[in-house]
Amino acid sequence: MVFSRRKLLIAAYLLLQTLSTLTEGLQTGAMDAAVNAVNIVFIVLFVLWQPRCSLPQVRRIKFIARSLVVLLAVPAVLSLVLSGESSQITGAARIWLWVESLLFALAWCDDASKADFLFSVLRRCAFMVLVALLLFNVFSYGETAYGLGHLFLGSILSLPTLSLFVLALLLAFLYPNGKLLRLFGFTALLILIALLLKRSVVVAALVVLAVGWQSFFPRIRYQRLVFAFLAVVVAVIFAADMVEQLQSSELVAERFSDMKKLEASDDLRYLGSGRLRLVEMWWGYYVSSSLPEMLLGQVVGSPSQVTGIRYLGMSWPMPHNDALDVLLRGGLLALMVYIALWITLYRALVRTHPVWTAHDKMVQTIGRLALFVYVIHIPIGVVTKLQFMTVIVLYIGVAIRASIDAQVQGRR
Repeated sequence: MVFSRRKLLIAAYLLLQTLSTLTEGLQTGAMDAAVNAVNIVFIVLFVLWQPRCSLPQVRRIKFIARSLVVLLAVPAVLSLVLSGESSQITGAARIWLWVESLLFALAWCDDASKADFLFSVLRRCAFMVLVALLLFNVFSYGETAYGLGHLFLGSILSLPTLSLFVLALLLAFLYPNGKLLRLFGFTALLILIALLLKRSVVVAALVVLAVGWQSFFPRIRYQRLVFAFLAVVVAVIFAADMVEQLQSSELVAERFSDMKKLEASDDLRYLGSGRLRLVEMWWGYYVSSSLPEMLLGQVVGSPSQVTGIRYLGMSWPMPHNDALDVLLRGGLLALMVYIALWITLYRALVRTHPVWTAHDKMVQTIGRLALFVYVIHIPIGVVTKLQFMTVIVLYIGVAIRASIDAQVQGRR
């Protein structure tokens, strides 16, 4: 296998995001600044080393994606220049990076060998996460975010980011490779998702399993039986352990903190970690903004403007809704471009072509699953969860390129 500069770039980037996930809790101060600086370097490299592509479909997606980048950049840069406020540009840069990752995959994966390489790197990153978590548990068992005694998270892991990243990596095991290692890796990741206890991720993982069942085990029947047996055993052990752990009223109160919020406020908007309340709050802030801010995004002219429930530099939680997040960052124009981008990606992914190989069909399935997994997380707010979004858009980019290439081949 020839390791070109672009292969080394994508491998280094995925390795960086994996290590970044495993140390997110430690990324404060100088380390956080260093990670942000490295991510900016990768943005530049993705732009400079992106291969040219003459396909009109790719050019259309690139135009829409780059327009989103520009619309998010203007208010972010103005805020930085006028007030020295960097929080908005940091969030926008995370969006720029996964947008450039999408474009890189879309332009670069023009043959099966490049897709093989990409999926191989993703599977290796998955095993790195599994080994790291195993080691953490061996030495520090029981210190979890919810105190349920399953996985050690402590100060070194961020539970939401880790859960989403593991879910995204899970899709790499659907890619055909004809190895038993795939079976055990896929099983281990499913177990990990269950133990992490993130509800939306568990639901999405079950959908991935249901959709990928036939494709995941296309030939070897006993693999299906082994996988089903392992899944049942894990489910029974997990359920029994949960029943035992949840006998403690203290743990129940902590795990289901939404109910405490509901009882205290007597307001259904506080369910789901208060996301409905957050949407209401930030929508109220948006409609009270000036017309230029509503159209082009929020710009802070001076630090004294960052008061109350201002979007930048405030102590309140972020919107936790991707559509609203983009609306606040770049205004109505950015939201329209953001929606246009995902509609364009969806239309490219739903096409079918008679010249598809088995690998093409599997890549397309993975791309559709990746898009679905992201869409169901929009109300939760993951657009700046860089590791998750990077892997998701890589799958989408590879799938769309395979679809476009099949379409071009079919016309010849």
